Amino acid sequence: MQEIEFLPLLKRLKHYNFVKKLLFVYVILVLLDYSCFGQQYSFIRYGVKEGLAQSQVTDICQDNLGYLWVGTQSGLSKFDGKVFQNFSIDEGLSDNTIHKLLFDSLTNTLWVATPKGLTKFNNNTFQSFNFKQKTKVNDLLLKNDTLYIATNQGIVSFINGNYTDYLVGYNVRQLIKSRSSKLLCATNVGLYYFYGGKFELFPDSIISQYNYSGIHLQDDNLILSTHGNGIFKYNFKKNTIYTYPLNEFNWRGISVYKNVIWGTSKYGLTQIENDSNITYYSENNGLQLNSLKTVFKDKENNIWVGTYGKGLLKYSGKSIMSFTEKDGLSSDIVMAISENHLGEFTFGTYDNGLTIKGNNGFTYFNSSNGLNYNSIWTIKHSDDNKAWIGSSRGINILNQNGKMNSLNEVSGKVRSIYIDNNHLIYFGGKTGLWVLENDKTTQLLSDKKYDINKIVCSSDKMFLATKNGLYWQYLNKLYIDFNKIEIEEDNCNSVTVDEYDNIWIGTINGLFILSPDNNLIQYNLQESNFKSKNILGLITDANGNIWLSTANGVYELLKANPFEGKLYEYHFSDAEGIVDLESNLNAIYEDSEGKIWVGTSSALIRIDPKLNTQLFSFSKPQLSINSIKLFQESFKYSKYSNSFDSLTLVPNQLKLPYNKNHLTFSFIGINLKNPDHVKYSYRLLGAEEDWSPLLDNTSATYSFISPGEYQFQVKATNNGTDWTDVKTIDIVISPPFWKTWWFITLVIIGFLLIVCFVFQVRIKSIKQKKDNEKLQYKNRLRELEQQSLNASMNRHFIFNSLNSIQYFINSSDKRSANRYLSSFAKLIRKNLDSSTSNNFIVNLQEEIDRIELYLTLEKMRFGDKFDYHITVDPDLDVEMTNVPSMILQPFVENSIIHGVLPLENGELGQIDVNIKLEMDSIIFEVIDNGVGIDNSLGLKTTFEGDHESKGMLITANRIELLRKINGEKLMIIGPFQVNDKNGNATGTKVIIKLPINDI
Repeated sequence: MQEIEFLPLLKRLKHYNFVKKLLFVYVILVLLDYSCFGQQYSFIRYGVKEGLAQSQVTDICQDNLGYLWVGTQSGLSKFDGKVFQNFSIDEGLSDNTIHKLLFDSLTNTLWVATPKGLTKFNNNTFQSFNFKQKTKVNDLLLKNDTLYIATNQGIVSFINGNYTDYLVGYNVRQLIKSRSSKLLCATNVGLYYFYGGKFELFPDSIISQYNYSGIHLQDDNLILSTHGNGIFKYNFKKNTIYTYPLNEFNWRGISVYKNVIWGTSKYGLTQIENDSNITYYSENNGLQLNSLKTVFKDKENNIWVGTYGKGLLKYSGKSIMSFTEKDGLSSDIVMAISENHLGEFTFGTYDNGLTIKGNNGFTYFNSSNGLNYNSIWTIKHSDDNKAWIGSSRGINILNQNGKMNSLNEVSGKVRSIYIDNNHLIYFGGKTGLWVLENDKTTQLLSDKKYDINKIVCSSDKMFLATKNGLYWQYLNKLYIDFNKIEIEEDNCNSVTVDEYDNIWIGTINGLFILSPDNNLIQYNLQESNFKSKNILGLITDANGNIWLSTANGVYELLKANPFEGKLYEYHFSDAEGIVDLESNLNAIYEDSEGKIWVGTSSALIRIDPKLNTQLFSFSKPQLSINSIKLFQESFKYSKYSNSFDSLTLVPNQLKLPYNKNHLTFSFIGINLKNPDHVKYSYRLLGAEEDWSPLLDNTSATYSFISPGEYQFQVKATNNGTDWTDVKTIDIVISPPFWKTWWFITLVIIGFLLIVCFVFQVRIKSIKQKKDNEKLQYKNRLRELEQQSLNASMNRHFIFNSLNSIQYFINSSDKRSANRYLSSFAKLIRKNLDSSTSNNFIVNLQEEIDRIELYLTLEKMRFGDKFDYHITVDPDLDVEMTNVPSMILQPFVENSIIHGVLPLENGELGQIDVNIKLEMDSIIFEVIDNGVGIDNSLGLKTTFEGDHESKGMLITANRIELLRKINGEKLMIIGPFQVNDKNGNATGTKVIIKLPINDI
């Protein structure tokens, strides 16, 4: 930095002309050196195609929520990093041509100056204040409550909706606040103070009367840009001036941010850092257009440039440079990069041979001056400074003296060259593997499966990445066949070895890592997609970091063992300045300064890792909830809330009726540096406890929310670890009136009254019905009991009994006849007595006597063909226990007729009647040792007796009616056949269970 004391005006002007000529010569020399090997800086363009209102950008500013506001010649645009929202006179602007923008952060107000007047944007509403006549606005400055407007004719003040003109006839280009209450004005006729409605020329005549385009106050210095006199810095305290050694003297304006000055001229953009480091940006080195209007630095330190026809540009910084044919390369498609010991670079291209950037300029080789083919795949410099060049037709050798030779023994496409510590040179390609040792070339592998893309060696092994898989062999056994490493994808593009002796394998479908103990894993990148999985190049840099060139940009994985956890990644994409994301095969290289070179489909890229911290220093997203919708439609917030966010005007809380319960929350996390990295997580507390996974979408919808209290919460991040503060909205969904406590209480009381009434009516109806049913059942029971009586005294039984008496009389067996007749008479009497008893209910003793009489008669009638035994539980009170009359006779008769009578060979039948007490029931068991049910059905016996189906059916119906009448669990089990252990029938058994209660 050179300081020059103030001189008299004439002497100063003469000295300035000399300096001007000297600077011009200096700049020409700089440009000549610059032209030797140009470089392309990255500017990301946002034009009409991306949604910008118009391509001629006039001014830029940023609001409190982080949105970028862009004024154009045909409308106003609001930008969140991804999407533009445009405004015009239809939304309330005074005119579509925007001259100047100013954002007042204290009142959250955007001021828009147009030729027709000012427009105020506040509370999502535009309000315009028209000028008396059209005016060219150059600058806006807010001081206290007054807005000062710099115009081509002077200054106009605006306060409380009223304009006041202070027109002096000259062009006021920019206004700043001085340390006093005065304004400093940069005009076309000098530097002026403005105070109290009057203009006053700056007191120092040496700098006061230049044609100024821009002004900035920084500490004790005024930084000024001029038309015709360059850019200089004036120091108040030292009374000195410093003129910046620039190649241009006509400047349209300046923007100053800390120690960096950004100047615009007709030749493009100039960056001045720390007063001495000067960088020029033009159409020659990456700037899309030299004609610029404004430069703006946002809260994240991004530099935005407004152009006169190429829209809005975002400067990506100096970390990534690109080089193309216009910078000296013979082709944009670079396939191979190598550097010799002198710092000279050799670039191999896909379609136009070699470009050598030497210390004295460029040298080119192609098929017309020595190369055997123009498609170059790999380059390697040996210690003797020879360049070994692999092309589609073998090997070329470029000697130190610039002569080009060929190695005729190696044929076919050569994609990789490796030189080991013993100066052995290996060549790999389509025709296999070759080695050059002591000027002798030997082909080690010739099998077609060894179509080699990359050769690399560890301490004791050689690895070959081929189109058919990854192969390896010990270095001392290279003359035998190689071993294959089995991985999921055979098409291997590249391979490298890290400091932990892990083998990194890049394939067309993923990245694989093999540990020294043969543990194989597939490593997934954080931003893994199908393009990122195509690993086209791999290298390990001098610091142990792994670099990957892919079809989706370049990745750097910081040095660490991947088998001990996930590695930290840097992803270089278009947002960071990569002009083409698709890398070329193994076109990745680290130079002597640690910079990484990558060949892509449309440019050669150079990455400076030393600037990674600056490049990837993302700020947290600026998060806000920008709208709420009901059933996907906007609504008036004030109807359901009285508390609102001061910036977004979105409610802090909502109280909604039960039928307004379908809500959509829209939110945005603004990160202008790399908006694609922003992710969101949200939840509706009260309905869910867990946060959603990281998502890209900027809205969340909740349908049919139940009445209750909730809180919507959302947070954002741009790297997955640093989160914003949680933004919340309290939600209350009121229940419908029929779910309120008072309504529910009334309903419950009314319901109980109705239920009681219905219950009483129902009980009465059921009782009447049951009484009717019981009466019917009793009538039916009487009929069945009468039928049972008839069945027990049916004509067959009486006829057979009388025949038996006659038989005994004819046989002169008077004793038996009398005994039989007496028993028969008793049985008839008991049956007749039962018919007169109440509901055919008798005590147990009477039933036992009846069944014993019946068995006695039948035994006498059948000539003692069976015996019987009646057992009564001593715990039973046979006199006090009532049972239905004649309930056992049908089962006993069935045992006699179908059970014991068919027995043959004089076998004596046995019928046992067991009566016992179990809990509260009487159990009757009728057991015989007859032929069994199966044999009885087969025999089709001709023995007469009561019909089984009739007697047993009547008894079963009687029991069923008793169950219905008394509600007891009466039941008949059987009859069922009893078998011995061999499965032979040993008789029949039937069980009747009668509860004691209420019989």
